[in-house]
Amino acid sequence: MLNEEIVAMSLVEYCDFLIAMAEFNGHKDPHKVNWDWCRWHGVVGEERYSEAIAELASRGYESWDN
Repeated sequence: MLNEEIVAMSLVEYCDFLIAMAEFNGHKDPHKVNWDWCRWHGVVGEERYSEAIAELASRGYESWDN
C-alpha cells in the first residue's frame, strides 16, 4: 500500500489497518505499528498518531505510550 493511501484513510479505516498489520506481523500491537509509521517511517503526522492512540485505546488496545 502506498503512503498516500494510508494518509488518506479515515481514522476508523486507519485503526482497522493498524490492527490488521499488527496481526499480520505477529506481534499484535497496533500501537507499535502506529509509532513506527509516525516516528520511524514518517508516513503519518503527529495529529493522526495521537488520534489513533485514543481510538485504539477505546477499542481495548491499551497504549504503552501512556
